[in-house]
Amino acid sequence: MDHYHVIMDGYGDKESGDVVTMDGEIIGTWVLDPEDHPGFIPLGGTEQIIWSPWIGQFCKLVKEWHEEREAQRLSGASGPGHDA
Repeated sequence: MDHYHVIMDGYGDKESGDVVTMDGEIIGTWVLDPEDHPGFIPLGGTEQIIWSPWIGQFCKLVKEWHEEREAQRLSGASGPGHDA
């Protein structure tokens, strides 16, 4: 399922699957709770860090989380002692 923010691979057919950016990068896993609300577990994580009862909002929150993480990674890489 694609909400123009991220792709939830297998959504509608499975109870969990990969969360993929629009660039094709797998960034984590989506899982459904007993009421079929999605939660997000980042790649390498063990716990949900994002949850929403609405799929569109969920996808937007995951995209924002990913963008913030990428911005932090890039700003850290160009800081003192790092090659840009």
